[in-house]
Order: sequence, then C-alpha cells, then structure tokens
Amino acid sequence: MKKSLAILLILFISVSYSQNTNLNEENLKKVLCKTWIIDYIIENGKKIVDDENFKEHIIKFSNNKTYEIKSEIGYKTYKWEYNKTKKCVELFVENKVALQIKSIDDENLILIPILEEKKSKNIIHLKPIK
Repeated sequence: MKKSLAILLILFISVSYSQNTNLNEENLKKVLCKTWIIDYIIENGKKIVDDENFKEHIIKFSNNKTYEIKSEIGYKTYKWEYNKTKKCVELFVENKVALQIKSIDDENLILIPILEEKKSKNIIHLKPIK
C-alpha cells in the first residue's frame, strides 16, 4: 500500500517541461488514446525499474478528453486537454494541471508532474499495453 501511495505521489510532484511533439490534435488523439502502463520512473536522477506496483497503475486515455488511472483502490476519471497556446497536453486533477506530457510517440509517453509545492525532477515513462 505504501509503495502504491508513493507511486501516486510521484505523479503529483512538481517540475515544468514543455512537450516534445509536433502532432496536431487529431493525430495526437490517435497516438495518445490507448492504455498505458508505467515502464520506469526517474526519481531524483535515479532510474526505478521493475517495481512490482507499476503493473497495478494503468492510465487509459479516451477520445472524449478524459483519462482513467487504475490503482489498487480502483479507477478514477480525470480530464486531459491539448493546450494550443503552450502546444502541450495537460492532465488535470481536481481542476488543476497536475501533469504534462513531455513527449509522446506510438511506443513511449513521458509524463512530468506539474505542481508548485515542491521542486523535484521526477519523470514517469510509460509504454502502451499490447
């Protein structure tokens, strides 16, 4: 349980990066809207791989601009939005931007937590579930 909470907390630790993608919004949906699982996390410069809890945390993006996060306590649904001004995808939690997609392609999605309380350099690498 503590590891699961730690992983979820990593999702909400602050740092700001811009998205590295040249996809238009329609193509972005084609690449983004699938089910993703954590591949590894860079936490304060240290790569964390093969954590048993990673497979329990699934993120599913939908065309209706929502995403669901599955954890051991069940699914929660949130909103995602393409920010045309910043040219990036922002993921909202409780009506606040909590995460930003730094980079995305067919096989990789990189999430950066965006909260102002702490200045950490955690990066979450996801891969699609096949």
